[in-house]
Amino acid sequence: MRPLYYRHITMIGLTLLLALVLSGDLYADIPHLISYQGRLTDSGGQPLDTTVTIVFAIFDDSVGDGTKWYEIHPDVVVVNGLFEVQLGKYQPLTTWVFSDTTRYLGLNVGGEIIEPRSRLVSVPWAYLVGSIDGATGGDIDGSVSATELGQIGPYASNAGSNCVVIGYADTAAGSFGTSVGGRQNKSSGYISAVVGGSNNQVTGSYAGAFSGESNQSHGSHAVVTGGQNNVAFGEYAVISGGTDNVSPGDWTAVGGGDSDSALGDYSVVAGGKGNLVGDDYSDTCSVVGGGYRNRVTAPDAVVVGGGENSALDPETFVGGGYGNRAIDRYALVCGGSFNRAEGVG
Repeated sequence: MRPLYYRHITMIGLTLLLALVLSGDLYADIPHLISYQGRLTDSGGQPLDTTVTIVFAIFDDSVGDGTKWYEIHPDVVVVNGLFEVQLGKYQPLTTWVFSDTTRYLGLNVGGEIIEPRSRLVSVPWAYLVGSIDGATGGDIDGSVSATELGQIGPYASNAGSNCVVIGYADTAAGSFGTSVGGRQNKSSGYISAVVGGSNNQVTGSYAGAFSGESNQSHGSHAVVTGGQNNVAFGEYAVISGGTDNVSPGDWTAVGGGDSDSALGDYSVVAGGKGNLVGDDYSDTCSVVGGGYRNRVTAPDAVVVGGGENSALDPETFVGGGYGNRAIDRYALVCGGSFNRAEGVG
């Protein structure tokens, strides 16, 4: 009577199989073999002691001839019914073999085809490979979807809702916030973002900080685009770079420079060093174009540049020079040094 064969796939075999499916790069870093253990019995169920040739094949269906891979293992030693082989020893297993999730393993033992074929399925241990835990490299072809917290990088922290954190010790604590790139950045405002740089912080809703170091955006819709130690407090305030600049007023802008301040709402400091627009938020729509330690402390007033010039009343103007002052409404100084213009008192 012909012997009746029974086979069993161990869990480690399936675990290695799923590892092969991930990618070519990851495939290059893991064993190219699948361990397979089986048990042979005779027609009465007694374990066999024999040596036999076994052909293993992988198919794309439970029936038919859609062979994706096969190899012959001659002289397989069976002891007390048990044997073990390594698939891929004679014919390499490639990721192409597992390009689809439906695969069946078929055996031919000593010339006898074993039916039915066994479908290759995942097991609990294999899900660790499916989630790429411990992977040190490789490519992901296609989209990636996350339903829980997303964080990548050493010491990254994601305590927010629907946030994304990618970077070294970056943090997201708000809702729909983003902290991507750089190190030790923090996004805690609603739909806020920090992109790159170091030690940047965003607390305002819809606010952002992009690159630079130790910059802060606290106002709603406020933005700092670079530089160092810049702080945008006002709503819709913008600081484009430089160092130690502040924009306390709403809808204000500092173009760069060093230690410039835009306090009056809708005011602008284009650059320079130590320039001030506004003693109060009511000093609106005023401008300092640049220069050094220029001051505008009234609405609708302008200092174009120069050094230590002052436009002290509404609708006054200083074009440049040094130490010039425009006092009272409509006063104008075009340039020079230590000039004083008095307009309509």
